[in-house]
Amino acid sequence: MVAILFAGLSTHLRGGIRVWQRVTQSTEARQQLSVALERMSRDLAHAIVLDARPEAYAPTSDAALLPVELNGEELAVYTAASRQWGEPAAIRRVSYWCGQLGEQQGLWRSSWSVAQVWAKRGPDPELLVPECDTLSLAYAYLRSDDPSRQSEPLDWRTEWQDSPQALPRLIRMRLAIARTATAVRVAPSALETVFLVPAGVLRPPAQ
Repeated sequence: MVAILFAGLSTHLRGGIRVWQRVTQSTEARQQLSVALERMSRDLAHAIVLDARPEAYAPTSDAALLPVELNGEELAVYTAASRQWGEPAAIRRVSYWCGQLGEQQGLWRSSWSVAQVWAKRGPDPELLVPECDTLSLAYAYLRSDDPSRQSEPLDWRTEWQDSPQALPRLIRMRLAIARTATAVRVAPSALETVFLVPAGVLRPPAQ
């Protein structure tokens, strides 16, 4: 009878531990996603055109800036976020991409000062979301300059053709989370959101 009792208690205990682990992992995963989205939103809210001259990014120059990257798989902009209340903004080049570094797959963020950009050396990327499978980005264009057509659906494209002269007003992001067959499903398999860039423009693509 004692053995049967302990067997039953063991089964319930294991089930309780599994539920606790699943809840803990789910909470941590959602917190990581929330932090990643908050940081990306803050970076894009302060995004600026640092230098609109294409020659400022020419690779032949020793003091060339790293370019703005706005394509379907990577986002890199210059941002002027205030470090603390009352302090001047610190301009940095931040980039986001999903891929593998070493043995770790995930969503990564790099943040370099302008001096580090010129030196082409900066801190290692920071892992924001483990197990990121793909990062898909699209940029909004109007379909026409005609005021009567302003209500038409936006034209979303995977390349922003106006860098470095201008930034897009709206950026759509889709983040897919990879899960192995044995992994516990602790977060949405995909997340989609749209970011607003206050300094960006919304216009038809160049012909």
